[in-house]
Amino acid sequence: MKVKYDGKEFEIAQPNGKCCEADCPGCELFKYKKSQDKPMLSSRSNYYQSLSKPKD
Repeated sequence: MKVKYDGKEFEIAQPNGKCCEADCPGCELFKYKKSQDKPMLSSRSNYYQSLSKPKD
């Protein structure tokens, strides 16, 4: 499925039209967001990112 983001069209793996931001095989949008340091909007993605950060 193709979606628009930042005025560009990207292929995503999810048939529901939303990027789950979990680096699914064939997801161009996730790779673009990571390469451009764009904020991740998926709660699942944010949760896993929070686990990778060191705790105080």
